[in-house]
Amino acid sequence: MARVVTPPTMAELLRDPTFAAYMEHPPHSRHPGLLMPGAWRLWAVTTAGGWKTKLYDDYPQRELNTLLGDSRVRDVAVTSRRVFFSPPGEWEEYKVKVTTPTGPRIELRERWVPTFRWDRGLSWCARCRRPSLFMNWSPDHHALRLQPALTDDAPARCYYCGIRYAGLPRDPYSLED
Repeated sequence: MARVVTPPTMAELLRDPTFAAYMEHPPHSRHPGLLMPGAWRLWAVTTAGGWKTKLYDDYPQRELNTLLGDSRVRDVAVTSRRVFFSPPGEWEEYKVKVTTPTGPRIELRERWVPTFRWDRGLSWCARCRRPSLFMNWSPDHHALRLQPALTDDAPARCYYCGIRYAGLPRDPYSLED
């Protein structure tokens, strides 16, 4: 029997120093999607199992910290509605042998290497900026009530924000490969 992995809560994730440092400061980006009204959605699941949500123009750091200390809230997620984010990591240089018309040469390139690890069975949600469980959730998923699913192909969706796994950028950080 397959074991279903549950996503760690934000409080559990923040116990990891790498993830805590990642979440300590709001993402700074000049991406136009973060400058639009309602760029951020804060999700909170209550201890009773209900979901609450609110849109914010700016990253809701103060509200996130308040909800993390609220005994009526089991977990929270801050979702970017228009921009995808990589997991915590660092740039690493690597060499590649390239064949050109003038002959082979070595090029120096960079790649993003995650420095934060999560449990097998979870995948990085680039909208929620956290590991999440992608499954075929029911049509009454809390996020889909606000924005009904327009397609049912590739139905695996994020536990928090409801984005289809197939709609995310290719996940080079997946532990499933």
